[in-house]
Amino acid sequence: MPPYPSTIQGSSCPTFSPPPLKKFLDGSIQNLFDAIDWNKTHNGHHPLFEFTINKAEAAKLDESRTIEQPDSDQLLYQITWGDAYQAFENAARFASRQLKISPSLDSTPPVVAILAVAGKLLIAAMFRDAHSSPWLDPITYFIFIVGLIRAGYIPFPISPRNSAVAVAHLISKTNTRHIFVSGDPAMQKLAENSLALLRENTENEVVQVPKTLDCYRMPYFLELYGYQESLTSEPLPDLRGIRQDSPALIMHSSGTPSVIPSCTTADHAH
Repeated sequence: MPPYPSTIQGSSCPTFSPPPLKKFLDGSIQNLFDAIDWNKTHNGHHPLFEFTINKAEAAKLDESRTIEQPDSDQLLYQITWGDAYQAFENAARFASRQLKISPSLDSTPPVVAILAVAGKLLIAAMFRDAHSSPWLDPITYFIFIVGLIRAGYIPFPISPRNSAVAVAHLISKTNTRHIFVSGDPAMQKLAENSLALLRENTENEVVQVPKTLDCYRMPYFLELYGYQESLTSEPLPDLRGIRQDSPALIMHSSGTPSVIPSCTTADHAH
């Protein structure tokens, strides 16, 4: 159990009500989504993300979320906790539909890797469709990580700065059988080279060949924000059996050209 913070973030904000510390201590909030449920209920109108867009882009979204800015033709767009909650669930359904796996609380959840570039807020990428642009924005990246947790999986974001040997090692060490890859040429090539290493019967001790490894495309922004109506009706798993000490996310160290990265697991309490 990690130490609880001495300073509660957001406690002085008039539009945000942080979850009471006692709910973590008494077990009322057991996992990440218990905390997210709190924010949906108590902070549904509080912004989680803010960014600027033009009027044409705003027309593709909920224009009631836009705020005009003085002396600018750009609009401030807000994604509230209520909006994000629906996006988390849409991301969970997107992943479940792709993977076709129903996690069980009686077994260790499947590890699902992400190999994607989302280094800056690319507004153009947020308004693409599945075929028009390969680039990914960081908001979609974040939403998808949380969505994987909501679907009952353990997400494993892999840094795109790793070599193919390092990526193959990380996939092998975490027993990963599924990986979502962004559509940009660099990540497609890195994934291809990593999978080639995994499939080759080499003498390289770093690489252990998995039985299967399936690749999937990353979702795009407009798929996760309520514009794909078919995503909103599929049931999601019950997370009430997931405790504070249950694994939530796998991370890895930075590594160097001569040192392979190592992995660590963060639980829901973190």
